[in-house]
Amino acid sequence: MLPSQHNFYLGLLLMFLESILCTWGLSGTDNIFSYFISLNAILIYCVTAYSKESSNLLLHRFLKYVLFFLIIICFIQYFNYNIKIDTFEGYTDLKYVDFVKWLPTSVLGEYYKGNALKSLFEIGATIGIAIASLTMFCNQKALRCVLIFLGVNTALMGIYAIIQDELDFPIIYNYFYTTASFYGSFPLSNAAGAFLNIGCAINFSLAVGMLKKRKFFFSVLWFSFALICSVSSYMSQSEGARLFCIFFWLIVLPLSFYKVVSKFYSKTTATISILMAAFLVGLVAYLFINSNAETLVKKYENVAKNLNESASSRFFMYKLSSDIISKNPIFGSGGKSCQYLLTEEMIKSRDSNKGSLASSTYHAHSDPLEYLMEFGIVGAFFICLSMAFWIWNFYKSSPDFESWILFIGALICLLHSCFDMHLHILSTMIVFAVVASACLFTAPKQGTLK
Repeated sequence: MLPSQHNFYLGLLLMFLESILCTWGLSGTDNIFSYFISLNAILIYCVTAYSKESSNLLLHRFLKYVLFFLIIICFIQYFNYNIKIDTFEGYTDLKYVDFVKWLPTSVLGEYYKGNALKSLFEIGATIGIAIASLTMFCNQKALRCVLIFLGVNTALMGIYAIIQDELDFPIIYNYFYTTASFYGSFPLSNAAGAFLNIGCAINFSLAVGMLKKRKFFFSVLWFSFALICSVSSYMSQSEGARLFCIFFWLIVLPLSFYKVVSKFYSKTTATISILMAAFLVGLVAYLFINSNAETLVKKYENVAKNLNESASSRFFMYKLSSDIISKNPIFGSGGKSCQYLLTEEMIKSRDSNKGSLASSTYHAHSDPLEYLMEFGIVGAFFICLSMAFWIWNFYKSSPDFESWILFIGALICLLHSCFDMHLHILSTMIVFAVVASACLFTAPKQGTLK
């Protein structure tokens, strides 16, 4: 059965608050906002998760074991550290100490800079809100309310980001200082682009739902919100976000066209229609490219140059990350250790004879690689198994088109994270967990109770 009425409505209210915090709270990269986002997510878990089992999903049950494993592993990492961070007058030194080699280990630094406990706090909050979502979303009204609130917030953030960019604000909200390439409420434009792409999937799914109910005004409204998120994602200057945004539309628009045509004609006619439409679009694209060849070539050269530089720096970090992983392959080097260990390797590898400057990083710019580095093969096993259960539950749910849109949005976010770091950014982690849970329940027949 579902949680008691009081707990249920309190959980829904806290979900609304979480939507606001994730969208407008500097993506959780600021420590003050990180506390509020994580604590609120944990509170949502506490309010909803201790009800009787409300879904028969494998993922729901398995995530509880993952959360238990995470708590145990992070506490062992924290107390069995092999490196202690000493900071003096702005300089950081890594001091190697004795530790139990057969147990999980970590780097002991201050909490606000990042250590195993902070990693537990943020990842635990993400798993907790996923478990809570899988409980709450058995109620279709709760699911709709949460998606609507997220959709509105992401669209508003997209509008604000465009306005802030056009007005050329020097810092976030013209108030919060940052030296990073910020966009909207996010200190990192890449993470902002990924967040807006998830918002695009949410809003497009809502537009399809309204169209099915013949509420044409609201369908157009949500579709407009989806376009706003896409335009804003494009303007974030994140090449990865742009690419995956285009990828999303290239998948969902033909599927949408097929679904509409197949309602009135046979599937064969719908397939022929979509092939003809693809041919016409391709022809128009060819004529446009041919008539603007010189301009497009110059633009392509600039984009290719930027992508090449980005790829080179990433592959350099991937190689160093692989070397770090090889030292602690089973349990990893500890939560939030990447920023210390990878920076140390980058400094060691620089060519002093060429006078190259030392560089540092907080992330490996590949979430799967970074999680493998920090939690090893054991952690990667739990992550892969969670993803497998998610895909299996989605397949078994006989998803409708709304579910497919959310699933594609979440899957694209996962693919994008293979070459970026937004699933180490708290806001994007939380919203991804909510959307990945939502796609299992969108159809009215989903969320059957035990």
